[in-house]
Parts: sequence; structure tokens; C-alpha cells
Amino acid sequence: MIKTRFSAVLLGAALSLGACSFTNEALLPSLGIDGSSGGTPPTGQTQGQTSGQPPATPAAQGVQTASVAPGGATGTFVGQKVVDLRSELGRLQTGVSIETDSLQQLRNQSGQNALAYHQAVADIVTKLQVGTTPGNPILTQQWNTAQSQFEAVNSDLDKMNVLANEMAGNVNFANYLLDAIHASFGISGAVDEDHRQLKQLEVETQTATQQLQQLLTELSGDIARQSAFVTGERTNLAALAVAINSGQAIGPGLASRGAFVPPVGPEALPGSGASTNRPLVTIRFDTPNVSYDTPLYQAVRAALDRRPTATFDLVALPAGATSAADQASNASRARGYANNVMRSLVSMGLPAERISVRTAGGQTSPVDVVLLYVR
Repeated sequence: MIKTRFSAVLLGAALSLGACSFTNEALLPSLGIDGSSGGTPPTGQTQGQTSGQPPATPAAQGVQTASVAPGGATGTFVGQKVVDLRSELGRLQTGVSIETDSLQQLRNQSGQNALAYHQAVADIVTKLQVGTTPGNPILTQQWNTAQSQFEAVNSDLDKMNVLANEMAGNVNFANYLLDAIHASFGISGAVDEDHRQLKQLEVETQTATQQLQQLLTELSGDIARQSAFVTGERTNLAALAVAINSGQAIGPGLASRGAFVPPVGPEALPGSGASTNRPLVTIRFDTPNVSYDTPLYQAVRAALDRRPTATFDLVALPAGATSAADQASNASRARGYANNVMRSLVSMGLPAERISVRTAGGQTSPVDVVLLYVR
């Protein structure tokens, strides 16, 4: 998935991005320590219980593509630009429609494959629980069937990643199109009708961009859940093969022993708490190639160590501008940055329903900034 990289500044002595260095710590399987993020099962689960229910397959949100802005040719140079931009917008809207359908079809397919896999595993577990002969060839054949179904589930994950890359490419194209529309406002020789049509194109392009970002956020959540499911079930299948060889149930795979249990956190979490109006994390988008994932993860993990049920608010603060067109462009760009941060959090295992995203109204900053607050 394409990700813009940015600089991140953490407020708080323990998590400062200035002169302090961060611990090089691999991401743990899930930030969702209350079990809602589709992680591995709790200790004491019996054989046949999987690392989670089949990945949820909610219906894709009803994405409606707007009609391309109407208007006749004006004969000006800007008017010709409008014609070209309208054609590009049509391509973008078609892409949104196709990817919406693809996501729904993929969800349906992955749900069916997960259901078939669970049925195959359940048949094996039922027989093991009442006892059978070691290396029972019937159970071996059933295990082979379960393995094939599991590979189909794993293939669905690959398809999700491909679709996510396609969506990310269209998000980039939508941002390019918005920039081209905004630039066209500054070309001399336009008539009022040209600017009217440009404004219509701008609104519809922003709508398509928001639809794409919504789809990509949903798909990021699907990928996170599917990844956790695949990881857990791979070890469970291996344990099931051992059980078949012994002729009796032996329990789930060791990798499925419980969800992420956080270490003991500090007595207090400096610089956090929405009630103090102090953000937990401040991400400044002033350079193009600095990653924020590691400090973001460390800050959110520390917050969850202290308050496992915490939820989070992402606030986009756009860079200031003098013209209305530039203000709209900056606000759209800052909102896109906030959506990128949300997708990073979802990919780390934080459930999307525990994150809200909004744009700060009437406020600006010298550069685009995204603020993360704890609720």
C-alpha cells in the first residue's frame, strides 16, 4: 500500500522526537487489547476453537458516484482545460465504482471461504473429541481439505492487498486532479462559466476522494482482521495435524495463547488527555520522507497500557492560505494526511471504530499538522 511518509513530533518527555531516540521495537500482533481487533484467542481455548471468528464481511458502504459536472464548451483555453479535467474525473468516478464492487465481491468470497474452512476443521475436531485411531486416513483427507480451504482464505488476503494498492493509486490520482483543478483557477483568459464549471469539478472530485479514502480505510481494517485470522489459523492447522497423528485432541497452537497483554505502564502518561487540550501525538508534515509509524505506535501503545479502553481523536489542522481555493486545497490535503494516520493505526491492530477523524474548523497552522488526542 502506498503511504506518504511524514515527520512526527511526540509531546511528552518520555516520547519526544527531538533529540531522544526511540526503542527499535517490532510491532506486536495487535493494539486491540480488549479482543475487539480480531487478534489471537485467549488462553484456555479448546481444540477446534479458531484464533477468531471468520473475518467479518460487512457490506461495503453505499458509495455513490456523482454525475460529472455538466456544462458546454466556452471556447477559451481554460474551457478546454475543463473538458480535459471532466474526462479525467469520469475515469476517477468509474474507478471508484469498480473498486466498490470489487471490495463487496471480495468480502463475499472471503466469507464463503472462511465458512468452508471452519466447517472442515469442525468435522475433524468433532471426531477427535470422541476419540479415533492414530493417523486416521479419513481425518487426514479432511485435514487436506481444510488446508486447501485455508489457502483460499490466504489467497483472499493477497487479493485484498492488491485492491488496496489500486485504491491508493486512485487516491493519488484524485489528489493530482484536485491540484490541477485548483491551478486552473489561476489561468488568465477565463470567463465566468469556466470558473463555475471548475467549482463543480472541484466539489465532485473532493467527493470521489472522500469515497476512496473511506473504502481504503474499510479495506485496511479487513486486511488487519484477515491477517490476524490467517496467522492464528496457520498454527492451529499444524496443531490439528499433530492431533490427527495421535488420534486425540491436544489443544490449539501455542501461537494462539491469548491476545496481546501489555507490559506494566508508567504511573502517568505525560502529554496525553483530551481534557487538557494537549495532544498525545503531533505529526507535522513539513518534510516528505520521514516516517511517523514507530513513534505513533509507541505513543498509542503507552496510552493503551495506561487505559486499555481508550479511544482516539485525529484532528487535521491545515496550513494557512490567503485564497479560498488554496484554503480548500490545504484542508483537503490535511484531511488526507489524517486519513493516512488512521489507516496506519488500523494496520497496527487498533479497531477503526475506536478512532474518529475530523478537520479543525477555522484553525490553521504554518504547515499541515495532524493531532492525536486520547478520549
